[in-house]
Amino acid sequence: MQRTLLAFVKGLTGVFHPRMLLLTLVPFLIAGAIWAAVGWFLWDDWVALLSQGVAATRDSATVSWMLKAMGGDGVRTLLAPLLGMLLVVPLVAATALVMISVAGMPFILRHVGERAYPTLARRRGASLVGSLTNALVVTGLWALLWVLTIPLWFIPLVGAIIPLLISGWATSRLMSFDALAEHADADEHRALRRDHRWPLLALGVLMGCFAMAPTLLWMFGALAVIFLPVTALVAIWLYAVVFVISGLAFAHYSLGALAAHRARLPQTQKNETSPLIQA
Repeated sequence: MQRTLLAFVKGLTGVFHPRMLLLTLVPFLIAGAIWAAVGWFLWDDWVALLSQGVAATRDSATVSWMLKAMGGDGVRTLLAPLLGMLLVVPLVAATALVMISVAGMPFILRHVGERAYPTLARRRGASLVGSLTNALVVTGLWALLWVLTIPLWFIPLVGAIIPLLISGWATSRLMSFDALAEHADADEHRALRRDHRWPLLALGVLMGCFAMAPTLLWMFGALAVIFLPVTALVAIWLYAVVFVISGLAFAHYSLGALAAHRARLPQTQKNETSPLIQA
């Protein structure tokens, strides 16, 4: 647990480095631009479709309960745009996560490796295909679970626990794979992820607590609706910050564990490598 907390602290402090701050902005801007372009053509039709759905459930107890939680019937006319934005946010965040994981994680690993583990050999045990496949599968499941659990966010306590568990699981699965891709060979990659699965999951849940920060923006009810564009932009950027902090934390934990693992091996095994793993 001490190593987990230490990695978390290093990730939290490391994000303030100029390189890491830039890394939080670039994927955020690219993902935002992509989905803004999509929204330019599809937003009106998307909101109209959601408005029809809201109208069809006018007498629904669930819809009435959600409206009451957000400030009353006065926000009914804004419910469709709000739902539309809530559904778009995980798409933008997932896109940024894929970019940070596939393109940004090697940058993070080089940053951490050169500064903290300059003598650790790079054996490249995971391929780009494996990293991309893992990123797409995990973020796809994360986005799906996120959308499906939106109605639960308005339940006290449950609304905090659900995003925490989802984000913690996804972060652990995603970052633990990529954190070892550059330096570990295939056998080391599999062994370390297996042997450290519970500390890695704990680190993911710990980072999931940070991932709740953007979610809390949507708990302000009618105020979040009024400032919807600003709320969405801030939330998405905060997700990018959390992803970079997570990458730094998992890089520190994984590279430290890999260095300790190799230090325990006989000299003959330290120079051996194994084939690439795909996912």
